Amino acid sequence: MTETLTETTADRFRRLAAEFVATAAGADADAATPCSGWSVTDVIEHVRSTQLDVLRQRSLDVPAEADLASV
Repeated sequence: MTETLTETTADRFRRLAAEFVATAAGADADAATPCSGWSVTDVIEHVRSTQLDVLRQRSLDVPAEADLASV
């Protein structure tokens, strides 16, 4: 799917997050990635923690920890 001119920032985030989850869901959690020494699990945790930090720095209300078990 491509970005549209009418897409809001929140909608774009949701779309990209859904694409990320769909890609990650089909991957072997222990598989190597283009990031030397990082597994799929390592990359997912990095993305999750980085995004939580960004939201918290902007004083946005986020849960204490995101629950990835449901993804």
